[in-house]
Amino acid sequence: MSKFWCKEPITGTTLGTEGKIKELQKTFKETKLPDNLSWQTLNTKDSKTLEVIYNFLKLYYVEDKNHMFRLEYSKEFLEWNLNAYDLKVGLFYNTTTTMTMVGFISGTVINVSINDKKLPLMEINYLCIHDELRNNSLAPLLIKEITRRAVLKGITSAVYTVGKKITEPVTVCHYNNIYLNIQKLKECKFINDDFVEQPSLYQIRNDYIIRQITESDTEKVIELLNNYIKKYTIHKIFDHREIEHLLSGVKCGVIQMMVIENKREGDIIGMFSMYSLPSKILFENEYQHDHIKFAHLYYYAYNPKEMNINDIMYYSKKTAKEYGYDILSYLNIMDNKYYLNTDNVNNCELNYYLYNYNLSSKVTPDGIGLLFL
Repeated sequence: MSKFWCKEPITGTTLGTEGKIKELQKTFKETKLPDNLSWQTLNTKDSKTLEVIYNFLKLYYVEDKNHMFRLEYSKEFLEWNLNAYDLKVGLFYNTTTTMTMVGFISGTVINVSINDKKLPLMEINYLCIHDELRNNSLAPLLIKEITRRAVLKGITSAVYTVGKKITEPVTVCHYNNIYLNIQKLKECKFINDDFVEQPSLYQIRNDYIIRQITESDTEKVIELLNNYIKKYTIHKIFDHREIEHLLSGVKCGVIQMMVIENKREGDIIGMFSMYSLPSKILFENEYQHDHIKFAHLYYYAYNPKEMNINDIMYYSKKTAKEYGYDILSYLNIMDNKYYLNTDNVNNCELNYYLYNYNLSSKVTPDGIGLLFL
């Protein structure tokens, strides 16, 4: 644990009375940088700026611990998602003739419920440092600067996830994989050659209609989501803005979002969503595949009187396969622990943190109803 994180107001290290850990004043000064570095407020609606961010994340964003795969967001995904973010900050190295991005961080304000208390939090995402500079304490500079900018907007608490522990987290989650394209995954050495897919025990329902969401479903989906997700200790609160953003992602092909109707009454009794996040293969293999196409299960909801998590997972898997994904990945949060996955329990961790908001106790993964893109 670094000296920086030891001094930061993070809930895992200060469990006690629930609420803000300290008051942050709007007197923050811009984080001082060496002469050859500069801050840039980035406009992702500018195609050249978006290209710079895309190329930077493509080269330096998250890799697995064995350095075999790297997450690779598409340009279309970043354009769709980052355009909705409130803060996009770049750190640049300057010479007399060039400016080179060496760091990036972004944040957007979301409404979250923590133990039934509604709070506006800054969701921090896409923190990335040039790999040749990762021992130069640039991440704390980015954290300080986006904290300053968030406080100027009146947001003094934040939520974020990290693949490794920086201090004690609110909770530690794990990824699970459902393998869809078995042959390709064997060729990529992602699974062993002797892997055998287990037959599904799911009983197919004939009284469901699965279809893509439309704008006319917005009100029903918001109601379904908020009624379902409120049982979790920490959960997102959905409004029209959130659903409209997801609908725009459906239109540009980076999100799949489906509703489940009951044939009898035509009521929407469930919904699920997933987003596309390929992993670039960083090693040579005999079949020369470039990427593994991951679908990451995003938010879902259902009426427990009509269906259960096995229905959601079955139709998510079926939809992911229809869209040509190789793997459906999901975290062991929400109701996912009740789904029996015969494929793989991944050893990859995801640690949840709250910045400047204290909890009285830790939260187990099945108490989390908050996901990041």
